Amino acid sequence: MRNSIINNSIFPLISMVFVLVSCKTTNYYDEVKRECNRDKSVELFQKMRDSNDASLHQIIDAMADCRKEDIDGYLADIYPKSSDNIKRHIYSALVRNRSKAFINTVADIIINKAQTNQSYEEELKYINEVDKDYLKRRYKEYTDTIERLKREKNYLALDIYLENAKTLARIIGEEIDEKGVKDKIRSIKSEREKEELYSKFVEATNNHDMERAYNIFLKMKSLSLIANSDTARRLESILKEISEVEQKFYDTAHKQDNLMIEIERLKRENKTEDVKRLQSELNAVKSDMVFKKRALDRAAKRLVVARELIEEVMIK
Repeated sequence: MRNSIINNSIFPLISMVFVLVSCKTTNYYDEVKRECNRDKSVELFQKMRDSNDASLHQIIDAMADCRKEDIDGYLADIYPKSSDNIKRHIYSALVRNRSKAFINTVADIIINKAQTNQSYEEELKYINEVDKDYLKRRYKEYTDTIERLKREKNYLALDIYLENAKTLARIIGEEIDEKGVKDKIRSIKSEREKEELYSKFVEATNNHDMERAYNIFLKMKSLSLIANSDTARRLESILKEISEVEQKFYDTAHKQDNLMIEIERLKRENKTEDVKRLQSELNAVKSDMVFKKRALDRAAKRLVVARELIEEVMIK
């Protein structure tokens, strides 16, 4: 009897709790779907974002099933920044409902999959059902952007857009002038590099950094940015001579510093004879430094000529 009373009183209670819990777990879909209000659904989504998968999946399903552009747009916007779990469910819900708000993201997925040799049949089917001309319009946007970037000489962005345009061209069966664009990219890169090297050359000459100026000139020459002319050969000769004069000056200065350090060491050790010998050598080096400094000053004046000549010999 006692067991019967317990069973009759407790089990209905357990059943009731189970039903209430079940209702609470499954009620999120109805809660969102009842009003299909963007602000309320977003608020609930954010609140439950870290909850168990089932609750969140119900909210996402309901948001997608509302088939409202502003709610779909929210899901599409948060898709790239979401965890893999949320991504999978947003993708599944929006593709299932053929949401137009998701078409840009799916196109990005197709391009990425095509570039990494993955199958994209499911995504392509979705796009063709939602808007069969979308990829053609996107391809046209890419080619228009490529033309604009060519005019702006933005070769870094050009490279990226060319890759995406090539991929889309392959998917939709279009032809693209890849060689023409790549030639233009090379041309822009060359022009940019020429401008940068010229700027560095002028900076080096302004700072009287003769060896650096000569090395920059040699790099420009190796990149075929310098015309093959008598003026160019004269400029190279001037830069080489100036660089050598500068190197001799610094070699002598280095020798002088080493001698002074060695003399100080010998003085501390009271090695008088050695000090006298090195002091005599140091005096000779100091005299040589005077001549080397004069030669360096004369060479520095020739840098003005070098700056003028570089503009003449650079290929326009």
